Amino acid sequence: MQLTTKEILAFRSLNRPIDKNWIDWAVTMLEKGHDTKHLCILAGESTPYEYKQFELIELVDITFEELGLTYSDKDLVIKEYVAEFLQYMLNGVRTSQEVLRELRDLYIELDYIDYLSDFYYLSYAQGDLLIADVQYYWPEATRSNIENIIQQVSRNWIDNLEIQV
Repeated sequence: MQLTTKEILAFRSLNRPIDKNWIDWAVTMLEKGHDTKHLCILAGESTPYEYKQFELIELVDITFEELGLTYSDKDLVIKEYVAEFLQYMLNGVRTSQEVLRELRDLYIELDYIDYLSDFYYLSYAQGDLLIADVQYYWPEATRSNIENIIQQVSRNWIDNLEIQV
């Protein structure tokens, strides 16, 4: 699946390595009519990406500047990314397992940031319920209601978000 601008901004704020997905994002941005000098350069980059990360990071930052994009508010960028990712699940584009796994890992990567804790526990509750009849991570979650709980918690999280997504 093609990375979105919110994902790219989140990955940049997390200092994730630049790879082909970032280049594909740049190509898509050009196709959408966002034509800047450094976006064109980024779209034309080729492998091996791992040997030129410093140059690519600088190029991405200049591209963001040209496009008026910022990742300076890491908390905001991450929340927008999480909301978008949850919306994928609610719209049936991604599975709840896939989304919860990503958010669980993000929770750990961000040193157990409070606003992602529910997804961490739901991930383990869901995982246990896939192989057993009981779990001890989420009160009252069972095999028959775990998906509904995940959907409701996700909707509530998006609804209570204090940013516009």
